[in-house]
Parts: sequence; structure tokens; C-alpha cells
Amino acid sequence: MITIPVRVGGDVWCDPEVFCEFLKTSDPHQSIAIDLRAEGPSLSALGVLHELRQHCDITGRDPGSIILINSPNNIERTEFENTHRGRSHFFGMSTRYWRPAVRPCDRANRFAMFVGRTTVARCVMMYELAHDPDVSPHFKFSTMDHDGAPIWSPYPGWRVIERFDDWLPAAEVERMTEWWNSARPASLDGKKIRDQYHPDHNTNLSILDHYVHFHAELVAETYTIGQSFFPTEKTVRPIMATRPFLIYAAPGFLQALRDLGFRTYHDFWNEEYDRYEGVARWQLIKSVIKDLCVLDGANFQYLMDRAADVARYNRGVLAEIVLTDQVHLLQDLTK
Repeated sequence: MITIPVRVGGDVWCDPEVFCEFLKTSDPHQSIAIDLRAEGPSLSALGVLHELRQHCDITGRDPGSIILINSPNNIERTEFENTHRGRSHFFGMSTRYWRPAVRPCDRANRFAMFVGRTTVARCVMMYELAHDPDVSPHFKFSTMDHDGAPIWSPYPGWRVIERFDDWLPAAEVERMTEWWNSARPASLDGKKIRDQYHPDHNTNLSILDHYVHFHAELVAETYTIGQSFFPTEKTVRPIMATRPFLIYAAPGFLQALRDLGFRTYHDFWNEEYDRYEGVARWQLIKSVIKDLCVLDGANFQYLMDRAADVARYNRGVLAEIVLTDQVHLLQDLTK
């Protein structure tokens, strides 16, 4: 069996030419393992499935000779076997920054948004929120420091699902780019983009110091297009910290969380956005945020006090998941 890696960075396929060359030169009688390297994209949305199916049609390869490994996305069903049966490893990784729940809030901000690696969606989302006079005063923003211009841009050869022009008119893209490269919010904890991958930096732990300053978090997940469910620290962190959330992610993400035993916040605001992806999902989320930001203080506080009960429940569910996974790991090690 030969192993062919797929290198992705969110909803971007970074090495399609290398991958296709691997397929082209492979022996159709030899089994192939497609290694997603513990990432959870939609292979259909990225075009990986198209390349695999085309390869099978051209060479006569049996689709049963292709398996997917290290792919925690178990939502997307394909004709190729996915050997990964566990949950996202980010649930277990929360033990690295586990700390006492951070409620109550000092009421300084209603919402927060934290951006590390930039994407099309994250850049547009923060730009629009920061320039909405009804919303911006109620938000705490943070963007990790980048080397060079922070606005997202693709490298040659990448397959990109979303582009700025899909979200904004050309003139507005220019204004957003100028703002991002010169005036976007700074990093609250002074961390740089590479710090989150450095073993000496626990960036989740450091950002948690700021959770006492807001009520709810806007989460912008890593994989947001197509059939995908791969909760990262972006979702797990507010659950651990007992913060309500709205999540920009792939369609059905909230339902998949509920399937794991978590509760979401449909009793307090509209979660119809979970049926949609991309710009349509964001427009619905933005509408919810605006409605919550224009609420008077007493009604907003009443809503958050009720939502806090759900947040505390979710922290308990997360603790059970982490403990269960640790027990299973211990059992595997002692077999």
C-alpha cells in the first residue's frame, strides 16, 4: 500500500497538483491510503473525490482499494472507506487548557471574536462587524499578529473554494484589504500566528484570560463548506469556558453537536443559520448578532443568564467526553 497525503488549510486544497501526479503514477493494482493528516475537510467540496473517481474511471482501479486515513470527518459518506472512527481530537486536547469555568462576566462586552489564521470568511466577518455602529461597541476583537500583510491570499496552485469577490463588491474588497493591512484589531495577548503551533506557547490558555470580558462568542470554524463536522479548539474552548456561542461552520454543525449530547441556543435566538453555508450562513448569523446588540441591557442580561444554564450543561458534557476518551485510550494501552 502507498500513502498519498492531502495538504489542506481550511477550505483550501494546497497540493492538488502533487496529489494528482501521485495518482497518475500509482499502480492501479496497489492499494492506496489517502492521508488527511488529522484534518476534516469535505473531500467533495475540495474536489478530492472528483480526482479519485476520475482516476478509478480512467485506470479501472477498484474503489475498494482506496481508503481514507487520519480523516476525522465522519459526516461525509463516500464509496471509499474511512478508517477513522473516533471523535475530533480537539475534545481531548482541551485538557491542555482546562481551567475553572470563567463565569460570571464583567459585562464589558456582549460578544467576542478571536482570529488566528486568516481566511476569506474570517476577514469579511470581522471587517463587517467592526464597521457596524450598532455592533462594534459591543464586541471584543482579537487577531493574532502576522508576519507581513495579514489579509488572506492564496498561493499559486491552490484550489480555493471561496474568494473575497464572492462576499463583497470589488470596491469594498479594496477598502477591507486596506483596513486589514493597517487598522485591524491587534492581538489581545500579543501572540503571533505561529505561536499556536509552538509547544512552548499555550495560546488557548492565554486567550482564556479575556473570557471574563464578554458574554458570548462568535466562532469561525476551520471547515465551513460542504459536508464536514470537525470541531476544533475554536468550538471546544468556549464550551469549556461556559460561554454561549454562534458558529460559522459547515451546514448541520450545530445539529452534529447536539447529536454528541451538547445543547445549542435555539431557545434564545434563531439558529436557522445552521441549514446554510458560506455567505448565506453569515448573513443570518450577522442578523442574530445585530438583534442581540440592540437589545436593552436588562433584556440582554436576562437572556444571557438563561443561556448560561445551557453553557454550564455543555461544559459537563465536554468533561464526560474527555473522560470517556481517556478511559478508552487507557484500555487500548493496557491490552
